[in-house]
Amino acid sequence: MQGREKLGEIPAEAANIIKFLNSKSRYELEEVGVSDRISTILEVKKVLAKRNLIDKLEERRETLEL
Repeated sequence: MQGREKLGEIPAEAANIIKFLNSKSRYELEEVGVSDRISTILEVKKVLAKRNLIDKLEERRETLEL
């Protein structure tokens, strides 16, 4: 349960970050410090995958404790 509380609303924020990155031109992204759109999107997706894994592991642990 603590993991979920610490991570907050990462899935929603990550989806918004991906939308933002896809909506801007290369030059606009460079202005805000993003030099590589694809690497940044892949990193965001890794965070989402880790978050989903944490959720599944916590659910499994709770199931096993019953």
